[in-house]
Amino acid sequence: MLRSKRFSGKPRPEAAARNSPPFDNGETSEGVATLQGAFIDLGFPMPVSTAKGRGEPDGIFGSETRATIKRFQQQNGLVSDGIAGANTMRRLDEIYLVRESRSRLTFDERHFEISTARPKA
Repeated sequence: MLRSKRFSGKPRPEAAARNSPPFDNGETSEGVATLQGAFIDLGFPMPVSTAKGRGEPDGIFGSETRATIKRFQQQNGLVSDGIAGANTMRRLDEIYLVRESRSRLTFDERHFEISTARPKA
């Protein structure tokens, strides 16, 4: 089960996280667009899938999406097969959970302290 706001409760990413089925070449779906957007937000450019960065992700799993997944997998010590299944989705979810926890900061006016909120278990 995915826990980040980015993926939690979204049927297609949740299914890919269970390998039933993983995201793979040839799929066109809103789930693929969500996946592409996640990679773009992590700094992986996807010009073909976004009209050279001028549009939203197209949701088409083609060669660019496969190559992006492979780069992500290599950088994260995963099997580099270009398919986004359980291990890849779990790692993406972990990254987004950390990002979300870092973005929730609190401010105490009396002590001028900043602390990082922790996600609920």
